[in-house]
Amino acid sequence: MKNKVFYYIGLLILILIIQSTRFDFWSIYGIKPDLILLLLFVISFRDGSVTGTVFGFIGGLTQDFFSNGLLGSGAFAKSLWGYLIGKSDKRFDTNSMVVQISLLFCISICDGLLVHFLMYLLRHPSPFRGRIVYDIFWQGVYNCAIWPFFIYGLVRIEKRLGIS
Repeated sequence: MKNKVFYYIGLLILILIIQSTRFDFWSIYGIKPDLILLLLFVISFRDGSVTGTVFGFIGGLTQDFFSNGLLGSGAFAKSLWGYLIGKSDKRFDTNSMVVQISLLFCISICDGLLVHFLMYLLRHPSPFRGRIVYDIFWQGVYNCAIWPFFIYGLVRIEKRLGIS
């Protein structure tokens, strides 16, 4: 268990570095995938709602810290999604890739809308107010497109490190 916690912390740090710096080689028309949300999906599916909620809060708060968004909005949204994703195995067959991609698309859209709704409520200036729905939709599509490759990469890393 202790190895898994250090593994998740290491992955979070690596993903934060990749996502918060100017690695624009995967940016398509200014849209990048939300790698923290993808990692949150993996952790919540595997370890349940409590771990997903804690990781969602930590991941969302650090993502808020490195972005120009409203501090705490991402933490609230990601912890909510971590809890719901962790509970989803009781309602859905989460081993099915179609179910995973469908849930990921819905959560990606809801995440973007919730964060921007909180920013609107608290009168925080949004950097792309006119393109919110467009960008949120395509980020959800992008998240779903890279999901199988993300899972494949994590499984390869875990086999190499001997983490189960």
